[in-house]
Amino acid sequence: MARGVAADGQAHYLAGSDDQTLPWFYGLWQYARSGLPSAAERARVVDKVVKVGEALEAAAWRLPCDRMGFGHRGTFVEPNFIHAARLLFVLRALHDLSGDEFWLQRYRQRLTEPLEGTTRQALVAAGAGYGPPGGPTSYPTNPPFWISVSSHACLAALLELETDEAVAGAYREGLTRDATAALPHLALARELRADEQVFDIDWRKLNALWSPQATIAEAVALAERQVREWNRMSPRRGLEHRHLREPQFAAWLVALAGGELVRANREAMARTLTCCRWPELYTSFFTAELVYWQVGPGSWAA
Repeated sequence: MARGVAADGQAHYLAGSDDQTLPWFYGLWQYARSGLPSAAERARVVDKVVKVGEALEAAAWRLPCDRMGFGHRGTFVEPNFIHAARLLFVLRALHDLSGDEFWLQRYRQRLTEPLEGTTRQALVAAGAGYGPPGGPTSYPTNPPFWISVSSHACLAALLELETDEAVAGAYREGLTRDATAALPHLALARELRADEQVFDIDWRKLNALWSPQATIAEAVALAERQVREWNRMSPRRGLEHRHLREPQFAAWLVALAGGELVRANREAMARTLTCCRWPELYTSFFTAELVYWQVGPGSWAA
């Protein structure tokens, strides 16, 4: 899955990842069932999703880069919460869209197969293991919210699709557990002054570090050098991540859990959206849309 396409409509970064692939499946699944596409377009979407699913199934869910020999970037079969939720969702969504029983069978198999002393059903029930605000994060246990809450969107979707109450209970448990752990992180949201730290919008300066990359390992090494330089050039970026991006993603997690958690914490969730002056920000925009629409326009004042 491309990490964005250039203005020519073709050029793109060679490396995808599981963080690129999951939203592709999730977005097209939502679109195909939304009533928005015509019958012909929906059929085209379903056909594409199934073909990609078949290719990844054949590749044992290792996620390829867009050049032979470049390597793979990520997988959906790692034994942790993040990847368990993603694999289970994609398999269940493939069945939901196509009606092919093969995908439902694979979903059931992957749900309960032995996995280093556990199962995916147990992993999703245990959650991501978020710690308190201000503490160190790691991956895949106690990860940052921005890189992990898409897996909770998977749990919410699985909860909607699942007919076995015991399995649905595991999804509900993991979603509620992590949403509860996310609540203290809402308080990190705060207004940032327009002049509070520098953000250099000239990303082309990072091209000075560019070098050809023959493998995914070389591409990752280059990206790590560039992100360190980006953080040095733009300390404002870290402020926005800490005080806007993370609490907003935490709010989306609470919104995905829904129910009493939202009703009891609606004011704190709203502060993650209203504490900032949007014209003065450089990052962390679309997350607010996720929170707002997940709660629902008519529910904020309820």
